[in-house]
Amino acid sequence: MATSSLSGVERIRRSWLADDSGVRYVAGVALLTALYYAATRISEGLHFAGETSSIVWLPTGLGIAFLYLGGLRFWPGILVAELLTEHVPVGQAFGVTIGNTVEVVVAVLLFRQLVGRGRPLDTVRGVAGMVTAIAAGLAVGATISTLTLRLNHVVTTSGLPDQWREWWLSAFCGALLVVPLAMAWYPWPHFDLRRRPSPDAILPLAAVVGSSALVFQSSRPWSYLVFPALLWTALRLGQRGATVAVAVAAGFAVWATVNLLGPFHFYNANRSVLETLLFIVVAAISTLCFAAIATERKGLARDLRASRSRIVEAAQQERVRLERDLHDGAQQRLVTIQLGLRLARERAGEDLAADLEALGAEAGEAVEELRTLAQGIYPSVLRESGVADALRSVAMRAPIPVRVVDGGIGRCSATVEAAIYFSALEAVQNSIKHAGSGARVTVTLGRRGEAVHFAVADDGVGMDVAASGDGVGLISMRDRIGAVGGQVEIVSAPGHGTSVHGTVPDS
Repeated sequence: MATSSLSGVERIRRSWLADDSGVRYVAGVALLTALYYAATRISEGLHFAGETSSIVWLPTGLGIAFLYLGGLRFWPGILVAELLTEHVPVGQAFGVTIGNTVEVVVAVLLFRQLVGRGRPLDTVRGVAGMVTAIAAGLAVGATISTLTLRLNHVVTTSGLPDQWREWWLSAFCGALLVVPLAMAWYPWPHFDLRRRPSPDAILPLAAVVGSSALVFQSSRPWSYLVFPALLWTALRLGQRGATVAVAVAAGFAVWATVNLLGPFHFYNANRSVLETLLFIVVAAISTLCFAAIATERKGLARDLRASRSRIVEAAQQERVRLERDLHDGAQQRLVTIQLGLRLARERAGEDLAADLEALGAEAGEAVEELRTLAQGIYPSVLRESGVADALRSVAMRAPIPVRVVDGGIGRCSATVEAAIYFSALEAVQNSIKHAGSGARVTVTLGRRGEAVHFAVADDGVGMDVAASGDGVGLISMRDRIGAVGGQVEIVSAPGHGTSVHGTVPDS
């Protein structure tokens, strides 16, 4: 049943990964060859006047992503694609082909060594490892290829540094665009086309498109205006949004430079290319690092919530255990002693009967104290009937009028019910202490969508919240509700009563 519910793309992907036959290998090599060849043609189309044929070289990044995700054994696909695209003398083509193939393999080996097989974009360390592996691998390829050009007298010895820099930087920029995209979007997520995209998803990307269109159609040095939109996208949309945003901004930058527009168009072609590439490098690395920081922060917050939830759950179980131990242990023993004393009094003389009656009264008081203590630790009515009935039992014993309005809260998880009960109880006790003898208290319970809410309001003397600060009671309430992912707010003013509002997700 689980397999039938998978999407067609997911079934194909799983069957592909599970197939170790030669057919999968041949198909993988052919696919890599086709993709690498297409990326080469696209990169060659980004032609710029001067000595440089292409601003960004995309095939290298595609090869790194394919071998990292699919396996190193598909490397012949790069070799075949290189041989199909090289139209230079045999000696020069051989050296360049070897250099371009070796750089991808070296980059993937370093990638796995520095990052492993996890998700490199999740942490700043992973992003740094990915960038380092790509830079080092491409340095090897650039060295082999430029030395090949020198041996074939295509460049002079004095021109080697500039040639090496352009070769390496062009491939490095292409890899920074392609590899993170592949890492972020593999495997392809499932989208529900029936759902409308939220403004949170549209506005950041629209800001990237708008700022890029403005910046790269003007010769003014405004390229830095794109960065707020890039960082906003990384913060709101995470890794996938960040990689798309970088690709969009880089696309505008390359298009403008190729068409002799934008802030990176200079009369010196080499400078135009260098400025464009440096913009792409800085934009890609800074945006990816910012997205990684946001991912790490969300992970820490998620782990903290899970840890607090486990602590609350453990405390909850301990409360239940203590209540049961008191009820089934000490309380039952005292009741038995009380009954024994009553029987002994009936059989004893008058003087001894009076003493036994006094002892029985004390045992009865001890039983009541234990019952009250057990109810305070974890009331049985809360466990058996829910938070609404538990608060009604509190209202019946309160020295001032307390009304409980149940707006359909129903039953919640035990941790949520305990957090709401003890927080509402704290608020009611604060009202009893501080609202005044003639005050009335209303406790309201209900649900709003996926969350449950409570409010405790009194019509007492009120207080200045800003002046009084967070008392121990309010801190306790915030800690209890915050531990289960909720929020508490207190509203009060002198002469206008006090109200405490809390909302807790019930998932």
